[in-house]
Amino acid sequence: MVLFRRCQVNRENFMSKRKIRITVETDSVLLVRRANSSRAWCEKCADFSEYASIEVAIALASADTDTLTQLVRADRLHLTKATDESPLVCLRSILKHIKEL
Repeated sequence: MVLFRRCQVNRENFMSKRKIRITVETDSVLLVRRANSSRAWCEKCADFSEYASIEVAIALASADTDTLTQLVRADRLHLTKATDESPLVCLRSILKHIKEL
């Protein structure tokens, strides 16, 4: 009579490591009131876009003036001038580059 049986155990199955992948997805909603923006043709986007003041652009991008200036110089943010000659930033170009900031 055999009380204990010797069995072959595959070490790879017995000692295998488990990998767990966790993916977190987030969404955010951005509201810009029309009083703080204006709609105009953007030459670089080749479409109509909302434009906002530099102050609103800084708040949206959570960046400082120097960072936005660098993006403008690199031709990554689109600027135009309002009727009172104040600079306006294309919101479409801001949203395109927010992930990089």
